[in-house]
Amino acid sequence: MKSVQRRLEIEQSLSHYPALPPDKVLDLIYWFKREATAMEIASVASNPAIQTKYSQFREKHINNLSVGGTILSTILGVIIIVILAVAISLTY
Repeated sequence: MKSVQRRLEIEQSLSHYPALPPDKVLDLIYWFKREATAMEIASVASNPAIQTKYSQFREKHINNLSVGGTILSTILGVIIIVILAVAISLTY
């Protein structure tokens, strides 16, 4: 049941694509790469209400994401987190 709710959340997010904040885009990427089953992906892909937005999202964020891009994104994410942590610790 939790899986169905999560898939519906993903479909809701996709319905607003590309006008999503970066954290929502990252959540979508994570879901497609790590959480979703083949059946869930097929269900999302076959939803006529979001097919165009799903195709746009998939082309930009899933199909073109290489290993190098993933590593670079991870490194940049870690750098941002460290900078924020240092900035927060300096303010207290």
